[in-house]
Amino acid sequence: MRFPIGSKVKFLHSGDEGVVTKWLDNGMVSVWLKSVDMDIPAFPDDLISAESPETPAPETNPQAPTADKPKSTAPLPGFGVQLAFEPQPLPDGTPDKYLIHLINGTPYEFVYELSLSFLGEEEEYWCGKILGNRAISPGFLLFDDLNDAPAFALKGWYLTTEGKSPAQEKNLKIRPKHFLKTPLFAPILDKPAFL
Repeated sequence: MRFPIGSKVKFLHSGDEGVVTKWLDNGMVSVWLKSVDMDIPAFPDDLISAESPETPAPETNPQAPTADKPKSTAPLPGFGVQLAFEPQPLPDGTPDKYLIHLINGTPYEFVYELSLSFLGEEEEYWCGKILGNRAISPGFLLFDDLNDAPAFALKGWYLTTEGKSPAQEKNLKIRPKHFLKTPLFAPILDKPAFL
């Protein structure tokens, strides 16, 4: 079975659970195990979906991925532009701050204006352009600032062969209770992050 990047899987024989982080050239997948905090290569035949019953799914594509197929950095179709927050842990493992990523999962360039405000007051402002299927890291969000009602405002335009698209705006309020859930593997970054 071919597991998409970011899917939760379970090892058939040991029962360990992890997340698929990337496809390897030899037909294997790299699985990040939270219990040991590392990536382990595995054959897809040795894995089952963590959400499915304990029986393995039938093999649908026995061929290994070829070099012509997109690598793990290819975006998930239709996810557009999104913010991701990558934890930056201290030596004891607790996060000190979060690296902010603006991910463009489209083939088009994206011109953006991004602002960060705390308690209604704008503190940071970034603007620029992201190439298609790329990510940038404009700054950090400190762990201590999560209690100051952080809010992001994103405004942007796609640059296509037909010209500039209409402006799009999105506001995001960070709520610590919902923000600190299990991180997912961010598209293009291929790292665990809060999306």
